[in-house]
Amino acid sequence: MTAPVLLCDCYLDTPGAAPNFVPLLRGRRVDVVRPAHEPWRARARDYGAIIISGSAASIVTPPAWEAPLETLVVDAADADIPVLGVCFGHQVIARALAGPSAVATAAQSELGWLDVHHSGGDPLLAGLTEIFRTFMSHREEVVAGVSDLHVLAWSDACANQAFRVSGRRMWGVQFHAEIRVAEGSKLVRDRAAGSDRQIDVGTTLASAVDSDHVAQRIVDNFLGAS
Repeated sequence: MTAPVLLCDCYLDTPGAAPNFVPLLRGRRVDVVRPAHEPWRARARDYGAIIISGSAASIVTPPAWEAPLETLVVDAADADIPVLGVCFGHQVIARALAGPSAVATAAQSELGWLDVHHSGGDPLLAGLTEIFRTFMSHREEVVAGVSDLHVLAWSDACANQAFRVSGRRMWGVQFHAEIRVAEGSKLVRDRAAGSDRQIDVGTTLASAVDSDHVAQRIVDNFLGAS
């Protein structure tokens, strides 16, 4: 029997990231843990693959519950277990394997539906067009040029939209292909009503597209490596 996937759902609010990710697993067995909300213990070697979701938490000043995720990533690297990190999860992988200097506050945050360019050649992004549009929401990022983090994709404002850990079945993506227009639109409106009052909501929402096909392709490619 195929080992289950471990989904580390790092959302701070409900219903969490599981409704976005579980359907993409196409019926594969999945164990969901919520590190910000509950005690948990997991050994990487008990799973066929691990996904670490995004979060509103900061990776530059990480909460206490983030540290066990870094331990899990190191354990997965040692055991050769595939790992996919998304946004916050992308940053967790970089911090775990390359240290705190691998992540930083972005010079320019990204919010909304923006174009991602990729270089091709890596199986995670196989089958995607050279430029695709997807949702982004981040103020922090993985810096470019970190040893052993091979950059696969970038956007105008972020030089590291995706990476692969050299010699490992471990990837991170900064963008949120799994977030659909309704959820992304709410995030835009909430940010505009809060601290980011300079957001042009109308212009941002006008560029909205669902990128389900991007999310499904990436997850299918990732599971194919497990």
